[in-house]
Amino acid sequence: MSDSEVVVLTEEDKGLIKALLMLVYDNKVNHWQVNNRVADIVKKMIEEIESCSERLDFVPNPAGITKVGLAYIRKELLRVVKKKLGRNVFEIDKGYVICRRVVAQNFRIHLNEARFGT
Repeated sequence: MSDSEVVVLTEEDKGLIKALLMLVYDNKVNHWQVNNRVADIVKKMIEEIESCSERLDFVPNPAGITKVGLAYIRKELLRVVKKKLGRNVFEIDKGYVICRRVVAQNFRIHLNEARFGT
């Protein structure tokens, strides 16, 4: 959604946006007002969380104390492929907790400004 687009948010839209915010900020958002600026920031947050989760998908799991061999590499590649195939952009709750926390912290000020109209 760009500044030139005028979108009227329905009550259902606002409820969905609030539900997504609750995944990141818990029940603190129950009393928040949702407007177009908040919706735009939530869109950016989803993109950031998804981008972070995609990057973390490529980090291999710890190998333990055994030697890293071809079997381990194959297993890790299969794990990455399975994660990539199973991820849905709108299911940010399946992303990495660290991604949600960092994005929540980075966007908190912007959300407060948007919901208060400043």
